[in-house]
Amino acid sequence: MGRPRAYLLLLLCCIYLVHPVHAALPSTLSFQEGIEYNPAQGAVTARGQVVLTYAEGEIHADEAVYLWDEDLFLFSGNVVIMQDGEQITASKAQYQGGQLTLAGAAMAQGEFILRAEQVAITQELIVAADGSLTTCDLADPHYQLSAREVRIHPGDKIIVEGAAYREGAVTLYYWPYLIIPLGEEFNLPFPQLGRGPEGLFLKTAFPYPLPSGGW
Repeated sequence: MGRPRAYLLLLLCCIYLVHPVHAALPSTLSFQEGIEYNPAQGAVTARGQVVLTYAEGEIHADEAVYLWDEDLFLFSGNVVIMQDGEQITASKAQYQGGQLTLAGAAMAQGEFILRAEQVAITQELIVAADGSLTTCDLADPHYQLSAREVRIHPGDKIIVEGAAYREGAVTLYYWPYLIIPLGEEFNLPFPQLGRGPEGLFLKTAFPYPLPSGGW
C-alpha cells in the first residue's frame, strides 16, 4: 500500500533535528514498499517505485539512498528522469546540489539520441563521456557517431570531440571536432572528391568555435 508523499520528508525533518546540515530538501519524495534509517551512516533508504520531485523535474527508481551529511541522493534500478519535457533512462543516478550524474544513460536531444557511459546534467549544460549520437532509434543502431566527449547546450548546439562515424562495426570517417546546431538541418561534413588542373583532390572543412562564442 502506498505511503503519503510527504512521509519521507517528515522523517528527514526529524533526522535533521539530530544531524543538522545546511541542505535544501527536495519538494517531495514518495515510495511504495518501505524505508530504513541508518543513524551510524546518516543514510535513509527508500524502496519501491521511488519518486523524487525537484525543481527541474522528477527522478523515478526502484531504490533511493539519501546520504544526509553529503546532501546526496543515490538512485538505482529502472532509473527514469523526467526533465524539461524529455525522458532520460539510466542504470544509476545521483542528485546533488542541482546536478544530475548518470551512468549508462540514454536521452533524446532534438532529432538525436544520445547514449553514454557517464553523463553530467545541469540547467545550462549536458556533458557525456564515451558516448554516441544517432538518429536511428533501434537498440543496436545501424549508424552512429561515437565520441570521446559530447557537450550539449540545450536548444542551441551539440559539440562533439573525437567523433567517429560508424555504420555497424565499421568506422568510415573521423572528425577531431564537430559542431551540430539544434533546430536546424544538419549534414555530416564528409570530404568531397573532385578533379582539378592538377588531378584528383579530396577536401573537407572543420567548424571551430570562435573566442566570441560564434562558430
